[in-house]
Amino acid sequence: MSYGPLAHPATLKLKFSVNRNTGEKAMAAERFELRLPSETLRLLRHEAKRRGISVAQLIREAIDLMLKKEREERVKAAQELFRVGAPVGDWEEMKKEIEEGKLKGISGGAVLH
Repeated sequence: MSYGPLAHPATLKLKFSVNRNTGEKAMAAERFELRLPSETLRLLRHEAKRRGISVAQLIREAIDLMLKKEREERVKAAQELFRVGAPVGDWEEMKKEIEEGKLKGISGGAVLH
């Protein structure tokens, strides 16, 4: 596995909590090990210190932000498709029309590859 110009990645271990009554792990706090290049971990530590939070918290916030952004982009794309107002038919029928268009080399004027 290559980490670019940085020879050895640092390892960051995040802890998880266990419910002492049930022995179940908390879903939002399961243990996860992440191997990062030393320079990336140095930058994370610097940013976490600047914000006054732990590196683990900074990583959780970054992941949440990335997932939220991707979800919002998918919702926006779906809304744009709905805005077109094209009729929505039976999936099998639509699939057949798509395949027929592909065989003809056209789909709404665009060539499919």
